[in-house]
Amino acid sequence: MEDIIQIIHIATGLSYKNLIRKRLYPVMRFFKFVKSGIQEINDMEAANLSYEPSADEVKAGIEELSRFNNLSSVKTIADFMNIPVDQMDRLTWEEAFSILYYNSSINKYEKKYIKVTTKT
Repeated sequence: MEDIIQIIHIATGLSYKNLIRKRLYPVMRFFKFVKSGIQEINDMEAANLSYEPSADEVKAGIEELSRFNNLSSVKTIADFMNIPVDQMDRLTWEEAFSILYYNSSINKYEKKYIKVTTKT
């Protein structure tokens, strides 16, 4: 329960005293709303930004890049926006998602284009 109160405190800016004084039902409804919003964002990212490497990429060792976790996404966005990484917090989630989705779409297109143009 403490975790839920802390999350709601961060999200709303309400003090702990005010949150504890509130009836539990509205607090839990708000928590459920926030949780469903986070899940929706996670689902959108998984559906639109997930990537399965090709057999050739696996042979080439693409899994070595997985140790960088989200750094590649952060670097992609920073490079696209021509900003230092430490200024990334100025972007909205929508801006960051749109940039990653755009780059993902371009990469998919380029791979298909190369396959089409190199077929003999």
